[in-house]
Amino acid sequence: MALGEDTSMVDRHLEDAVMRDLIFEEGSPEDRAYRFKHILIRDVAYAGLPKARRAELHERFAHWLADSAGDRRAEFAEIVAYHLETAVQLQIELHGKAEPGLQGAAVDALEAASRKAGTREDFRAALGFAERCLALGPQPEEHRLEVEWLRLEAVWRLSDIRRAGELGARLAADAERVGRIDLQGRALFAQCEDEWLGMGQSPSAERGRALAEQAHDLLTRAGDLIYLFNTALYIGWGGWFSGNLDIAWERFSEAADFARRVGNRAHEAEATGYMGNVRGFQGRAAEQAALYQRATALAASSASRVSKARLQRMYGTNIGRSESIEAGWEKIAAALPVLEESGDRTEVGSALETLAELELMRGRPAAAIPLAERAVALWEEVGHRGFLPEAERRLAEALLDLADYAGAERHALRAVETRLADDWYTVASTTMALGRVRDAQGRGDEAEVLLKEAITVIERGDYRTQYWLFYLPANAGWRKPGRPRG
Repeated sequence: MALGEDTSMVDRHLEDAVMRDLIFEEGSPEDRAYRFKHILIRDVAYAGLPKARRAELHERFAHWLADSAGDRRAEFAEIVAYHLETAVQLQIELHGKAEPGLQGAAVDALEAASRKAGTREDFRAALGFAERCLALGPQPEEHRLEVEWLRLEAVWRLSDIRRAGELGARLAADAERVGRIDLQGRALFAQCEDEWLGMGQSPSAERGRALAEQAHDLLTRAGDLIYLFNTALYIGWGGWFSGNLDIAWERFSEAADFARRVGNRAHEAEATGYMGNVRGFQGRAAEQAALYQRATALAASSASRVSKARLQRMYGTNIGRSESIEAGWEKIAAALPVLEESGDRTEVGSALETLAELELMRGRPAAAIPLAERAVALWEEVGHRGFLPEAERRLAEALLDLADYAGAERHALRAVETRLADDWYTVASTTMALGRVRDAQGRGDEAEVLLKEAITVIERGDYRTQYWLFYLPANAGWRKPGRPRG
């Protein structure tokens, strides 16, 4: 038994506790278990134990559970980690340090729990276990760096790009010093988003892309196919932002290949979906439909709820814009709770901004405003200048439709101020939004300049199916007869 004591004596004590109505028995006769009648009874019983005895019992229970679980040991990783960690903390309180063997076992258990949480895409839990593991001082240094990466990956997955940048810089330097090029490459990649899209004083697409390429080279040398998927995807987004969809296609295809080679169908589904987006923007609808169909099948065959939700959000965005607003809305709304539960704020913000867009397409600007406001607040919290301007633009468009010209101007200007200089689509879309506001304010000459500028910018990129969105406001309909000129 977990107590490691004479079973007949334990049985007598248990029977006495049952008779006193302190605990009750559950389970089968072959596998008996007992539970306290009330949490207060449990707490009083626990408080009555000396700390040394508590530490001993926590350690014994952890080892008993791990040994008795057999092949199912991984299922109980979190429980084992909790009891070993508690035993360590109690020993430190009593003696100023813990037994090395116990401390090492607790470190290993917390690391295993973090990896397990990451595998099931619960990155909040993964982060918590990794930080608790680091607090116990894992040794040697390479082991500590492995756990540092678990923490960094969870931070990045939770869209905390500022902290990911800070942690990534430290881990990259430490990993380079000990010759771990795999961890160095991953850490460099984790810095990319903050360097390129963060809200710092001088974000730089050039530096962000250089980091991504450097990370890609290191991971290629290390043969780290799992994380090469991430760098290839990111470099592909660099092509997307700059309007070079051929580069986006090439890198998204590369990412899909990396995922295929390691058997990760969830990642392959995501990359294939992005490939579909490229073909859609290039006007190759039949190829887009085939790629979405393949991505959907891949996601359905994977165990990842989050990847399925991401693809559902992506597909809902496409059909909402091109086929059915209602069908698109339903798919995105269904995906949103899963994305929120996962902590992927990048996906949550994208979903909210698209729902606001669909409400505008429905002719319901008042319904779009709270969605766009939530997206703006989230992007400000994350510190993401890649998506914040688009959410600000949606808010400006909704207020414009409600004839709140002052509010529309405020958010349109904010969109222009926060956009990245080389994000061509967003430069064009935010310029167009400000042009529409100026037109509504009666400042026709300014509006005409801005709307023509938006067309010039959008035509620099390969966004062929989006051109009409910019041509329409700039043509005859943008200035109504009799509208005052500024």
